[in-house]
Amino acid sequence: MFIGMQTLPLIYIDNNTSHILENISVTFDRDKGKIPSIKILKPGARKLISLFNMNVTGITPLYLMHENKKLKIMERQYIFENFTKDFRGTILVEIKGIKHDGRFDITVVENFSLH
Repeated sequence: MFIGMQTLPLIYIDNNTSHILENISVTFDRDKGKIPSIKILKPGARKLISLFNMNVTGITPLYLMHENKKLKIMERQYIFENFTKDFRGTILVEIKGIKHDGRFDITVVENFSLH
């Protein structure tokens, strides 16, 4: 078994709704790389996004992006404040529901651990 150091930030996304969620991504200001996304997230499922942050300058927030089907826009919801090129942490985003305006009802857990 290989036990090594985590080299990139990990963002876990939990779908705690009864809906199939589509095209969810995590991004940050001035992100010039390919934005990682989750095509489909079934109810009760958890998926992982790894972010390349070596090109981050300064401190920037992280955002969860998704299609707001009610307003027919790409919604950007704040999930983390102090994202830097040195950040190696793990974050859990729990999607608990969909609000009346189409935004996700979320809870964010910083320094999340599977243990």
